[in-house]
Amino acid sequence: MWALVAILAGCQSDSQDANHVQTFPTSAALEARIHDNGSATFRSWNGKAYRVDSDTEIAFFPDGSVHMLEWGYTLERYAGRYKVHPDGFVSVWFKGYQQEWPTMRIEDKDGTLFLQPFNEENHFIIGNRSGSSSPQTEETFWPFRMIDGQEEAEVMKNLREKRDSEQSH
Repeated sequence: MWALVAILAGCQSDSQDANHVQTFPTSAALEARIHDNGSATFRSWNGKAYRVDSDTEIAFFPDGSVHMLEWGYTLERYAGRYKVHPDGFVSVWFKGYQQEWPTMRIEDKDGTLFLQPFNEENHFIIGNRSGSSSPQTEETFWPFRMIDGQEEAEVMKNLREKRDSEQSH
């Protein structure tokens, strides 16, 4: 009996499209947010803006570009590319960033998207600043929580202003 079940199961899997990759709901949700909203923006410290030498904000856009703001002694902007993988992960590459940004997994908690590093050993990440500190809090740098509304509008404004000031120099 079990042999027949195994044979039938094997035949069923052979008849399915071998190139079809199942997309996780979190990947689909992130891509939908980017497409429908024009961006998806995430902030470190579980979405809290401490505005000390440690905040990081990442914005994903439909054209495959990603921009990051790092709040430190000065506000730094990094531009790059990203890929949302069907298996619930997202990879980003930033031009001029001094270290590799970790592959992140996309999580959904009660309808809010979060980004966590795939490798839990990736804690606080520093770009090109020579020093940094973290707020005195029980929170940790990860996860990045998706933000929207006025908070996202503020990030978009800061991205434009930083880009414009870089282009004028």
